[in-house]
Amino acid sequence: MTLIDIDGDGSPLELSLAAVPAIAQALRWFDLAGNIGIDFPTIQDKAGRKAVDAALEEALDDWPHERTAMNGFGFVQIVARLEGPSLLHRFSTSRVGACARMALRRAEHAEGTGAVLLLTVHPALKSKLKEEWLVELARRTGKEVRIETDPKLALEAPHAQIIST
Repeated sequence: MTLIDIDGDGSPLELSLAAVPAIAQALRWFDLAGNIGIDFPTIQDKAGRKAVDAALEEALDDWPHERTAMNGFGFVQIVARLEGPSLLHRFSTSRVGACARMALRRAEHAEGTGAVLLLTVHPALKSKLKEEWLVELARRTGKEVRIETDPKLALEAPHAQIIST
């Protein structure tokens, strides 16, 4: 079960309504499915709970699921067909692979001038960087891509820079 806990400043109703678009986006981005629980702040009045239910209905109208109405404690349960592992599950079961993909994303956003994109990663990441991914990175950046390793770097701490040669 995936649990989403909504906390923050503001009235429970305002906070809950503000969270709905981010929840809807996260469900899609992370390809979440299965049993999902959302713990909104407790909203005392029934009209407020119905307003959050209506906002969820609108935000998720094109996403196949079933859900409960918000209960008196602010809890909503969503059930969606699980057809494969979510991105969060993939991250937790393949940390090195996820870090390799993150390194490519960081490299894509490197700034500077020069003809070469130098990506420095932990040695365990180098073997996970597929050749077609590096070709695509070169295409996206318009730079020659070079990979170096540094065993002192954490898996999650790749470094990308643009260099002259």
